[in-house]
Amino acid sequence: MENILITTTTKNDARLILSLAKKLGFSSMLLSREEKEDVGLLLAMEEGRKSKFVPRSVVMKRLKNGK
Repeated sequence: MENILITTTTKNDARLILSLAKKLGFSSMLLSREEKEDVGLLLAMEEGRKSKFVPRSVVMKRLKNGK
């Protein structure tokens, strides 16, 4: 399974993308701010597993950007 995260500038654009995904038979969902932060935290934790230390600034940047 592959995943795609798309950030739009308007709710109408998000609805259009979700509608297209549904028509193509893909599962899709709109993420809340908290869910985006959780994704950022997960990515930071996974990066931390690869190295001994992840600076606080990197963790905070990923949490802020949702990446």
